[in-house]
Amino acid sequence: MSDDIGGWRFSEDTPGLFSELDLLEVKTVIQGSIRAILSYDSPRLIVLESWFLVDWLLRQILLTGINATQYRSEEFVPHYQLLPRSFHECLEALKNLISDQRRLPVEPSETHYSLTGSYELVAFITDEYPEVFKGIQVAQNAFLRKKLGVQTEEGIAVLHGYSIDSLSEKKSYRKHYRRVSEDWLKSVSRMDEAWFEKAEKLNTARNIAVHSVSPERIYSIFGIAGPQSLDSLRQTCIGILGILAGMKREKE
Repeated sequence: MSDDIGGWRFSEDTPGLFSELDLLEVKTVIQGSIRAILSYDSPRLIVLESWFLVDWLLRQILLTGINATQYRSEEFVPHYQLLPRSFHECLEALKNLISDQRRLPVEPSETHYSLTGSYELVAFITDEYPEVFKGIQVAQNAFLRKKLGVQTEEGIAVLHGYSIDSLSEKKSYRKHYRRVSEDWLKSVSRMDEAWFEKAEKLNTARNIAVHSVSPERIYSIFGIAGPQSLDSLRQTCIGILGILAGMKREKE
């Protein structure tokens, strides 16, 4: 089956958004939906077809990002039982997930250099033998500077590979690292602010299309006018869908 349809094709970004098991199903569904959008002469049907697929893909991509698709079963469908019911809330969740994970550092690779201990033991040493605690901290920082080029914050560190957790004042402070895959984060990079605005407009248009057959009301939401309005709507909806699915235009 060709990946090219309606001037769009699946790209190297598409696999980063879906598990291998879901990828074939996703491609088949998307191709069928784009064909339907291209065949419809009703703005209402174009919007509804687009919205249903975008809503599903949005949830699929969120679940793939947090590695939650593995919990899907006949009795439990996380798309609708785990995630918010609202399209808008799912859209905001995806935006926040991308923004949050992008700013976090990648977790350093694990190595065999480790210094681990129970919280109770560290707390006991800090209370009863503060001079020992300070000595260990000095020695550990010397090692970290020499080996890794870093040092801990105030307090003794517990190393899990190269990731450093600082234990101080009887509290455990764990650094946060990126938890989504690099492939996933790369694949969603084209979902910029302009894309999220268009997706919100699609949601607004869907709310109108549910109870109205007026093409003008739908066109006005996207700022579309003129004799080519129907084709412009098709291309706008396919564009929202294509970027979400990691697809690219043939000319890209």
